[in-house]
Amino acid sequence: GALQEVVPLLLLPLSIFLIYRFVPRRRLDWRAILAGTGLATLLFLLAQAYILSLIHSFIILGFNSFQH
Repeated sequence: GALQEVVPLLLLPLSIFLIYRFVPRRRLDWRAILAGTGLATLLFLLAQAYILSLIHSFIILGFNSFQH
């Protein structure tokens, strides 16, 4: 259902936020952590969509669609 779609979208930024918060040796500013979390989440989702479209093209259209 809807919960299965929402939970991964919440866990991704939460996990990135926790990494930025607890992994660095020095304490980072909250605004920097939130900005980095937002940017990293956006880039991850864009890369995921791009890779899935490549896989879809490869499976549906066949290998010949990549040769020009």
